[in-house]
This record gives sequence, structure tokens and C-alpha cells, in this order.
Amino acid sequence: MVTDHQSPTPVTSHQSQPRFPLTTAMKVLFTHPDFTRVGHCQAILEEAGIACFIRNESTQNLLAGLPDTAAQPVLCVTEDADAPRAMELLRDFTATEKQIESEENSAEWKCQQCGETVPGNFGSCWKCDALRPAQP
Repeated sequence: MVTDHQSPTPVTSHQSQPRFPLTTAMKVLFTHPDFTRVGHCQAILEEAGIACFIRNESTQNLLAGLPDTAAQPVLCVTEDADAPRAMELLRDFTATEKQIESEENSAEWKCQQCGETVPGNFGSCWKCDALRPAQP
């Protein structure tokens, strides 16, 4: 066993290192109850070479179905200096997310081809497969 003189607890050579330094400042970039969306944003940043991690990565599975925002997955960058560039990279993704959410909450529409009433989040008619007309 090797003892670290700066730390009161012994450190063994086989202990794993933390995934990110515990003393590093971190800036929250994105949070969402759906872990896959947060993971997608993490992949975007990692592809660009920005060091990041997901906080609450494992607590999401423990509290599935509960509306506790404190346990939602949160994407953070480890360096505050990377935050502006990271936000720019995520801007397109978050804009698309907002568009999808507004489409999911939009009103029902009537198919021009068969006259069927179709839920607002459908892009085509469920009965005849006609595309939804463009909205002004």
C-alpha cells in the first residue's frame, strides 16, 4: 500500500482514478429526463474534442419514472473556457429538440386526401400515408 501524504486516506496502486478531477470547475450545458438525448449531446462534444461528462448518469435508472429533476442526467464540461464553443455546437440540436416538442404538442390536422383527423405529432396520415401539408 502506498500512502499519499497530502491525503488522510491511504491510496493503493490498484485504485481507479476518478472519471474527472473532483476539484475541477464544471459548467452545466444541457439537462433532459431522457438519458439518450443527453448522451447524444455528449457524443457531439466529444467528437469536437471537448472534455465533458454526464452527472447523474447512474441515478437515472434508480429513479426511472419519478419526476425528480435533481436526478435527471446533466451534461457538463470540465473546463469553463470550453462552454461557449460547446453551447454553439449544441445550438442546432437544442433548436431541433424545441421544434420536435412544439410539433408533438401541435393541434390535430385533417388529411386533405382522405379527410381523416390525424394527431398533431404525425408527419403523415396514419390511414392513407399522405404527407402533412406545410404550415404557414
